[in-house]
Amino acid sequence: VIHLLRSTLSTPQFYWACGPWSFFIAENAILSENRSTLISALGDDGYHACYGTISTAAMGSIIYGYTRKVRDMKPMRWLASSPAPLAMKGASFALTSLGLVMISQVGPKLQIPFAREQESSQTEELHQQQELESNNESTMRAQSEALMTENPIPKRQWKVVCPFDFTDSKTESSLLEPRGLDRISRHPGLWSMSFLGLGQACISPSLPAALFFSMPTFVALIGGGHTDSRHRRNMGGVLTADMDNSTSNVPFWAMIMGKQEGCNDATKKSVESFRRLIVDESKPLNAAIAIGSAALLILRRGR
Repeated sequence: VIHLLRSTLSTPQFYWACGPWSFFIAENAILSENRSTLISALGDDGYHACYGTISTAAMGSIIYGYTRKVRDMKPMRWLASSPAPLAMKGASFALTSLGLVMISQVGPKLQIPFAREQESSQTEELHQQQELESNNESTMRAQSEALMTENPIPKRQWKVVCPFDFTDSKTESSLLEPRGLDRISRHPGLWSMSFLGLGQACISPSLPAALFFSMPTFVALIGGGHTDSRHRRNMGGVLTADMDNSTSNVPFWAMIMGKQEGCNDATKKSVESFRRLIVDESKPLNAAIAIGSAALLILRRGR
């Protein structure tokens, strides 16, 4: 393994797998860190034109490097015609599922487009009245008949509803309390891309391709950390002390360390954070579709 890795690091494929991503990380960090100075020198439009041009060049080099210099290149971890090892498939499924689930939580909450109408409040009042007056059968019958005449019990039937629940707000964070994806990381978009890349790296037989797909993790780690640093200094955004203390850049770190709940025991805090995320603040149907999509993708790519 060491010999294989050493031989890979000395090849052009390695430079094309890692170099364009490294350039992308560096140019984003340098241009955003010196934003005020560059705007003073170039103007706001000039700065954004410069930023856009260099970022486009970086992304172009990433695409060119993968399609021309990295994809299916040797050395191989296993034969390209052979299926990926079972352990690699399992790791790929877990990482890909996590990435897709995080992406699925961004959109509106999905729901089954059918629901049953609830009984009216008059019906509930009737049931309560029947229980309270059970000792007086004649009085109960008379009042029940009168109430039924005025407010007949509606039949419970299915009705069609919108498959998207746009009123769900359980995953929206406040300035003091993280919720939903913000519990996991301050940069869920970057880390979802990272998990998808790592999932593909697990089932890529080409070692240069596996290195290429691992690079988004460094984008999330370094880029997210630099963004946090700028926001702590009120550059391009704000990171309050409360949110800084109760969240993390590295996924799940703040949850594991018990920084998000009010009790004194760190273990109980951690367990409660995960419970709230899964039970109270997630979109289960979105997540189920994401996991199913990950399974289909791995079965197709890893065979």
